[in-house]
Amino acid sequence: MDVWSFGVIMYTLVYGRPPFESKDVKETYKKIKSGVFAFPDTLSVSQSLKDLIVGTLQRDPVKRPTIS
Repeated sequence: MDVWSFGVIMYTLVYGRPPFESKDVKETYKKIKSGVFAFPDTLSVSQSLKDLIVGTLQRDPVKRPTIS
C-alpha cells in the first residue's frame, strides 16, 4: 500500500488546504510531479509531524515509509 495519499490527507487536515494546491490546475499538477510544497508559518506544528508529512510525500515511492 502506498502512503502518499495519506500524506496529502494529513497535510490537508492540519493546514486546511492540500499541499500542492494552486490557482491553476496545470500548476497544481506540476507541483505534484515535482514534489514541491511548503509548510505555512501561520500554524505551529511539531517537527515530528512535518517530518512524517515530508516522508509520506516523497516523490520516490521507495523512499516513503510503509504502513507497517
